[in-house]
Amino acid sequence: EALLQKAIAIGDRAKLESLSGLPTLAELPGHRGSAPRFGTDLSFDDAVRGLRARLLRAMGPGAKRVLLTAPFGGEGTTTTAINLSRAFAELGEDVLLIEGDTRRPVIAGLLKVESGEGLSNALSNPEIATEATKPTSIPKLFVLAARSVRRETLPTSAYVPEVLDQVLTDVAKTFERTVVDGPPVLATADSGLLGGAVDATVLVLRAGRTTEDELADALTALRAAGANVVGTVLTDARIARHTRAATKTYRAKVGGPA
Repeated sequence: EALLQKAIAIGDRAKLESLSGLPTLAELPGHRGSAPRFGTDLSFDDAVRGLRARLLRAMGPGAKRVLLTAPFGGEGTTTTAINLSRAFAELGEDVLLIEGDTRRPVIAGLLKVESGEGLSNALSNPEIATEATKPTSIPKLFVLAARSVRRETLPTSAYVPEVLDQVLTDVAKTFERTVVDGPPVLATADSGLLGGAVDATVLVLRAGRTTEDELADALTALRAAGANVVGTVLTDARIARHTRAATKTYRAKVGGPA
C-alpha cells in the first residue's frame, strides 16, 4: 500500500500548492532531517525571515497565536518552530514557544532551559499557566515546556477545548507572539484541538518523504477540528541552482559569506 502512495517530489513547490490549495510559506533547505539554527547561516536565515514575513501577512493584523504541526512526524516541525520563534524574537517581540506535544518533551532540552512545568501542567492547573513560562538564553524568547514527561501527564486532548482556550488566552496576554509546536496530526487528536485554539495553523512537510495521502488526511483532520490552515512549509527543500548562484553572487558583492 505504501508503494502506491506518491511522495511529494523534492522541491516541488508547484505540486504541493496544487495538492493542498495553500500557499507555500517557505522552502527551507536541509539534508536528511538536519537544518541550520537560525542566526548561523545567512542563506537559511533569509529563508526563515521569508517564512516569518509571509506568515504575518497570512495571519493578518491582530493574530498572535500560530500552530506548527505535521502529518506523520519527522518532518522537522520542532526545528522549524524554534527557528521561527527566534526570528520573531529578532523583531523585538516577546515570544512564547509552547511545546504542544506533552508526551514527547524535547524543547526545554534543546534550548537548555531548566523547566519543570509544561502545557499539561498548565491545563491541569490553569492558575499557574503564566508562572510556568520560562526565559531562554535567547533575548525575548520564552518557553512553556516540561523538561521530562511524568507518568500522570495527560495529553492535551484529555481536556475540554474551553480549558485550552483559556490557558492560551491567559499566557498570550503577556507575549506579543505565541508559537505552538504541535504533535503529528495523524498520530493524535491533540493537534486538531490546538489548531482550533490558535489564530492560524501551518502544516510542515518534508520534501521527498511526505505522501499525498498524508497531506490530504492531515488537512481534512485539521479543518474538521476548526483549524485555520494558512499555508505550508516544505523542509529539506532542494534550492534551485540559479537561486543558489544568485545568492552566492549577491553575498560576494556585499562582502558576506554565501
